[in-house]
Parts: sequence; structure tokens; C-alpha cells
Amino acid sequence: MNKKENKVNNVNKMNFKRLKYGIFRRIYKNNPVKYTKNKFEYYMGYKLNLKCPKTFNEKLQWVKLFYYNELYEKCSDKVEVRDYVKEKHLENILTKLYGVYNSLDEINFDELPQKFMIKTTHSSGGGYVVKDKNEIDFDKMSQIINQSLATNLYPENYEWQYKNLKPRIMVEELIETDKPDLIDYKFFCFNGKVKYIYVSIGTTTIDEFAIDFYDENWNYLNVKREHHKNFGKIEKPEKFEEMKKVVEKLSEDFTHVRVDLYNENDRIYFGELTFTTGSGYGKFEPESFDTELGKYFDLEKLKLTNQKVNK
Repeated sequence: MNKKENKVNNVNKMNFKRLKYGIFRRIYKNNPVKYTKNKFEYYMGYKLNLKCPKTFNEKLQWVKLFYYNELYEKCSDKVEVRDYVKEKHLENILTKLYGVYNSLDEINFDELPQKFMIKTTHSSGGGYVVKDKNEIDFDKMSQIINQSLATNLYPENYEWQYKNLKPRIMVEELIETDKPDLIDYKFFCFNGKVKYIYVSIGTTTIDEFAIDFYDENWNYLNVKREHHKNFGKIEKPEKFEEMKKVVEKLSEDFTHVRVDLYNENDRIYFGELTFTTGSGYGKFEPESFDTELGKYFDLEKLKLTNQKVNK
């Protein structure tokens, strides 16, 4: 088979795979287990084992399908999670909150400071950076915010913690930086301890963001996240040890959670808590890193705190 025929053959296989996935998606949309198994195999390239999950992504799927903890819901709401941070006596890492609204029409922009961040409270993304409120592109901002307000993350991936969250808008302090973009430090915590960190750049102003991985001692790891470029080693943040203490305090109530922080202006800022990173469809290179992460995720311990299996 020549290169041209081989290329055509690969395209045909991919089209058949997409067609097959589309059919299963329609048939099993109301059957979370079958839908998730099919989608997982489609995206991850191997069958989902829910009886004895081993990889990190498999265990995240188990959480989505069989686990419930009301604290997940509270901490997935970007406003309500602030109360949780305060309960941990970490008010100092919170940004200033200027207001919470049900719609853009409720916002009096004259009362807001010159710079701020506007985003939705219930969803992923849905944010608009305002560096000068006299230069707001209201059409673009409205499109981003209203589209996010109309989005419910639950139906597509069965992340139950988002299902019943009330869509709202929050306006908060803009975290400023002298760098081209904010550096987002994402700490993977298991049983209240940091095991790995992934650092992303380009989440607010650059279309394509880059990701690199480190261990808990800031040793650079040769790991990639599929569809994201690497940007290379960066210096350990000055407040790294303090950041670790913060995330371990925020993660102590959970078998697993990802804690996101920023470190700018000689200050630590809280980002968010995430319980099902990438909806459990995040491919790593090498693939063995998926198993490496998974070995720290103790589902047996999680089952002991399960509040309700039938969500």
C-alpha cells in the first residue's frame, strides 16, 4: 500500500470511528454507564474498567458514575467555594469579590473598578478579562458570558457536581502580572498531600496554552498532556513551600482534588478546586503516567465517605 492509499485508509478508519461514536452517543445518552464506557474507549483508546479501575482517568470515571459528596458541589461553585476557603482560615488568598449577578443587565459597570475579571460561577471557562473598563468589547463579553450561562456541564460528561449549580456571574479582582500571561499552578493532591503539579501558561490571553509537569519537590518531569505544547522548565515559585501548605490544607477533606493557585505580586491567590480533571479524558505521554497518578487515588477510602450512590 502506497502513502496515498494508507492516508485514505486512515481517514476512512477515523470517519468510521466518529460515526460509530455518534451512533452510540445518541443511543446511550440516557444510560450514563454505557455512554461513558463508549466515550472513554473512543477518546482514550482502551476499554474502561469500572470494576477494577487502575488509571487516574478510569478512577475519575468511577467517581462521576458512582460517588457523591455534597462538598464537591459547594466547592465547584466559584462563589460558594470562597466560604470553604474561609473555613480553612485562608481568607488572605482570596481575590476581592466586587459582586455576584444573575445576568449582565444587573451589573452597574460605573460602580466597578477600572480593572476586573468577569466570569460565570458554575462552569469551566466563561471568563472575560477587563484591563480598562473604558475599552470593554461588550459584544464579545456578552457572547462569552451568555454562552457560558446557558451551558450545563453535566449532560456531556456526567460530572454530577455541576448538575444543580445555579448559573451566575461574578466580578472579582483582576490578578495582574508583569509576565505575558498568568502562570497557573495546579496541584494534584491525594489524601491531603501534593504528589504532582502541572503548570499552565496562556489560560487567559493566549489562545493555545502550554503545560509542563513537576513532582512535589519541583523536579521537572518528561510528561506531556495530549494536544498541549510544553514551554519548558521555569524557576520554582518563591512561595512554593507556602503554596504547598495552602493546598494541603484545602485538600485535607478529600481523597483527591486538584487545587489551582496563582503566585503574583508577592502573594498567593486561590484559583479553584477541581475534582474530575479533564472530565476523566486527559491523555498523557507517556501513557504510564496515567497509571502513576492512579496509584495514589485510593477508591476504597473514597467509598467509605460515599454519601449517596444513586445521585
